[in-house]
Amino acid sequence: PTERELNLDAAAKELDAYKTALAAIVFNIERRSSSYDSIRGEFENAENPSSAGTVLANAQLSIQKLQALIGKVGMSTRPFWDIYMGPVLLSEKFMLQETACHIDQLWEDDFLFELAGVPDYKLNAFAYAENGLLWQFTDDKLGLFLKKRMNAGYNFKRVNGETVPLRVSLLDFLVRAKDSNQSQKYKTFDLDIKAMPTNLNKKALLYVSATELSMQCESDTQTLMNKNFDVEQKFNWEPSCGTISLKFTIGNKIIEKRYGGPTGVEQFLLDFNDGQHTFDVEEFPEYFYLLKQFEISRIEVNYEIDGGARLLEALSQRPPKAPASIAACWE
Repeated sequence: PTERELNLDAAAKELDAYKTALAAIVFNIERRSSSYDSIRGEFENAENPSSAGTVLANAQLSIQKLQALIGKVGMSTRPFWDIYMGPVLLSEKFMLQETACHIDQLWEDDFLFELAGVPDYKLNAFAYAENGLLWQFTDDKLGLFLKKRMNAGYNFKRVNGETVPLRVSLLDFLVRAKDSNQSQKYKTFDLDIKAMPTNLNKKALLYVSATELSMQCESDTQTLMNKNFDVEQKFNWEPSCGTISLKFTIGNKIIEKRYGGPTGVEQFLLDFNDGQHTFDVEEFPEYFYLLKQFEISRIEVNYEIDGGARLLEALSQRPPKAPASIAACWE
């Protein structure tokens, strides 16, 4: 047989191999993990994606073998190759989308779930430190699809002219997380607090006999009681300190205002940034009608807080919030 006949025979065998490769793609296409494995293999072997050994790579390799036998894409042969390679190119685009969905699910299961309940002051050590959860996840699940830029964070990696459709917000989050870990860590702060009498509106029929300020920390609860005369006390804030409570004794009732959650201390300091804050009775729905009965419409509270501005500045540097989604799943 002539060389041309041998090539045609080899091309026919390669066509059968190509059909087998396409069948394997179709068989596995419904499994997102299979799409992820194929795209991961492509990005792991960016210089030669067809060597990855995945179902997608096997089809790409078959195309290369056929081109070696009958010629690569040219002006006259482009229509043929567009049709011949179409199923693989379409499968690759489908797998890229499915990979994004798979990554988003991994993010939810392996990162966000583990992050739930971790307080802000422990985030750097737990997630953003050099060997923290975020960088373990990034190295294991994301690193192949990203490329580092010198002193400029990350960008998306491109292979075969394609990128995995990850969100730009992920790049911003990674940079902020790294900066957060490298910035100055939380310290302890002394708050010198001077409490002055608490006042009600002029028409009120009762008065505030005592105001109790407390700050809850892991080690203890620090308290300052003011019974309508000036009193001072030093509070020591450290990263575990959270909820701040204000309790007003009015008549035989105790009315409470709580600053809870991860921003409780910050909100309290902002409220008393100028030394005074007025609460409207609408802020105490449980006692609204009782307070109105005694013509109480406002509670005027007075605290001078030395050290509050420094603590506010430190709190403003809290670790970044992890995005709920990092990939554009079929968007």
